[in-house]
Amino acid sequence: MTILAQDAPQGCEQRTNSNPNAVTVPENLSDQLCVLFDRCCTIADRIRDGSIGFIDGVDLAYSAAEWSGLVDRFGDDLIQLVLADAFIGVRP
Repeated sequence: MTILAQDAPQGCEQRTNSNPNAVTVPENLSDQLCVLFDRCCTIADRIRDGSIGFIDGVDLAYSAAEWSGLVDRFGDDLIQLVLADAFIGVRP
C-alpha cells in the first residue's frame, strides 16, 4: 500500500524526493530499507532530469538490493514495494 506524504501515519519518518506525493517509510522497518528508499529517490531524481533511463535506474536499484542481501533478508515483495514507492510518478 502506498502512503502519501499528507496521509503519513504517526510514527513514520518522512523521506521525500522531488515528487510532491512522496511516500514515507516506517522507522521501525529497518535503517537499511530507509537507505534503499533514499537511494532510490536519488535515482528517481536522476531519471526525472534525464541523467539515466527509467529501466536502467530501476534495474540498478533492484540489483543493489540483491547484492546487499536486502532481497534475501526482507523478501522480494517488500523490496519491490520500497522501489515502487520511490519511483512513483516517474515517467519513463
